[in-house]
This record gives sequence, C-alpha cells and structure tokens, in this order.
Amino acid sequence: MRKKPIFTLSIIGLTLPLMLGGCVSLLPKPGKPPLVAPFSAAKNISIRENIGKSIIVDAPLMPRSLATNEIMVNLPDGSLAYVDGLNLIAPAPKAIQNLLIETFDKSLAFKLVGRETTTLRADYFLAIDVTRFDVTEPGWRKPGHANVTISARLINYYDRTAIANKVFEIDTIAKKGSAIEPAIALQNATQIAADQILDWVLEQNQSKEASASK
Repeated sequence: MRKKPIFTLSIIGLTLPLMLGGCVSLLPKPGKPPLVAPFSAAKNISIRENIGKSIIVDAPLMPRSLATNEIMVNLPDGSLAYVDGLNLIAPAPKAIQNLLIETFDKSLAFKLVGRETTTLRADYFLAIDVTRFDVTEPGWRKPGHANVTISARLINYYDRTAIANKVFEIDTIAKKGSAIEPAIALQNATQIAADQILDWVLEQNQSKEASASK
C-alpha cells in the first residue's frame, strides 16, 4: 500500500516536468502492470416478476478520492492509502453503475434497464451517491472489512419528482491474502447492496401501483 495525500500529488504533478527537463533517460524502467480486478454482478441472481417498467441507472456521484480505479484502505492509525499493484477494471463510478445495471438486467424484473440517453424512454430514474467505498486493513487477530455506503433516490422519470430514498450500508469481510482480496470484498459488498436496492425499487413500484389503483 502507498499513501497518496492529495496535496502531494498536485505538487508533484506541477513540478515534475520542470525537474526532469531533458533528462528522460533518468526515468526508471516501468514496473509490472497492476493487477486488474473484475467487478461484476453476482452469478446467481434470483429472478423477479417482471413489472413491465423501464429504469435508468445513473452513474453514482462519489468523492474524488474514491472515484478512481484504485481501492482505498483505512489504516489503523487513521490514515488513508491505496492498495498497491491493484486496479479495478474501470473507475469506481462506472464499475458500480455497470454492476447495478447487470444485477437489474439479470433479475428480469424490468422491460429495459439502461443508462441515460436521448433515445431511452424510462419510467424510473435511479440516482446514486456513494459516500463509502473502501476497505479497512486486517489486524493481527481480526479480518479486514469492505465498507460500501450507497444513497439511492428513486425518481419518476417523466416529471422528475422524487418517489423515495434510502441509504444502504454494507460491511463484508475482506480476507487476508493476495492483493486481489480487497477488490473481491468490495465486489461482494456492492453485489449485496445492488440486490437490496433492486428489491427496494420493486417495493416502491408495488406501493405506487397500489396507491394508483385506489
């Protein structure tokens, strides 16, 4: 792991080209490419009853420090680092959006699931904020944890009125071992969150339909 304070990165980014000048030959040889971790929906997703509606899943809003393809680690002393030599297959907002869309698709609950486009006509719009997406470092006698906090807002696509909102907080075990374990733990936590969000959206639709029939 390596600590990457934001201010240090900005200073290095501004001064490094000036320091190097024409000394390109002094640059170190590139090291091994980072391990790329897949990030996808669970293989076995329960099939839900199709509600005949379409939904757009927006890319989540995230703090800049989390919206990368690196994985943040909370260290015991309270400082933050990134897992060295490991990248997600895509930047976190895109990876999370893809996993959510794949989960909703596999459930067969919707007529259509997609991203916002000029051609897609949808019934619902799912807005997402992700405020935690990190792992805690394992201790001597305790495992690490993957922490995912997602705030979901279900919106009527036609008039953009809010239907409901809910916060989903997931905590799963991050096993000790290879560098891929933190990514697997975060994927597991996000899969659980996606499944819960899916059921919550279906519950909101059921409530909306029941109210409309009265």
